[in-house]
Amino acid sequence: RRHLLLHEGVHAFTTTLLKLDTPTWYTEGIAEFLATHRLAATAPRFQLTPIPAAASDVEQLGRIETIARLRAAGEAPSLDDVFQLRPTLHGTLTSYASAWAAVAFLAGHPRYAKALATAERGPLDARFTARLTKHLDWDEAAARRDFDAFTADLDYGYEFERMTVDWSPGEPVPDHVTAPPLKFTVRPDRGWQNTGWRLRAGQQYQLRASGRCVVGTIGGAENPTVLESEADGISIDWYRGQPVGRLLAAQWDGPSAGSHRPAFKVLGTSAEMTITAITNGPLFLRVNLQPWQQKSACKDLTASLAIHD
Repeated sequence: RRHLLLHEGVHAFTTTLLKLDTPTWYTEGIAEFLATHRLAATAPRFQLTPIPAAASDVEQLGRIETIARLRAAGEAPSLDDVFQLRPTLHGTLTSYASAWAAVAFLAGHPRYAKALATAERGPLDARFTARLTKHLDWDEAAARRDFDAFTADLDYGYEFERMTVDWSPGEPVPDHVTAPPLKFTVRPDRGWQNTGWRLRAGQQYQLRASGRCVVGTIGGAENPTVLESEADGISIDWYRGQPVGRLLAAQWDGPSAGSHRPAFKVLGTSAEMTITAITNGPLFLRVNLQPWQQKSACKDLTASLAIHD
């Protein structure tokens, strides 16, 4: 009820004082964005949480769950779909969640925050989207891809500084790479990390990882037990079908004739794997952790890559 009250309060403020008459995605998205909050145990009790850190902070709101459900069903909207939302007398859970996701993405992502802020300083009218997308910093193709990556990995505790993807094309893996293999570091406190090496579609590669990373703690605050994991992960906790701490290898599976939204396609998991490249593109690695777990994660894994004989 507080969320609904705040949502409508934002509408009242922006409509009467700011004369807001923007496209539906921004009108509803900014109201959802500014209304999302938590009540803390200590002062200041009222805290804005545009992307909630925990489900318990926003009980029954369900925006993140709605995006996840749409993703799983192959029905997640693209950024273009959100921009084209039409006004209705009564919005749907999907439309509210999509509008919130778009504003949260644009406001938080380092590549688009400036463009959104600039548009917000101009007239808040029907040409809002056009001014946003004509900003000098706006890259339409990149924004589409980044939004798809955002909705695919969106979860409680998501932070752009940890999850923003480097899309650099990388250098091609030399054909003669057998020994010594290429090596790189994988940080557990980050999302998908570009290895800097471009794979060749159809080619098989051998990937091995070593080291141990800290993935969390259990027990009381006074005497916690630190949980460490090798690249195979630990089964004390699971996330998205894999043990936490497990190494994941993927490539970006871009737009196709199919119905799925572009997303990272996991090619293999564990400390030792043989993967087959699905596209001529960079290899991405990450340690399987929930976004909120990344804050306390530390120590790095070392991974090596070689062409599979």
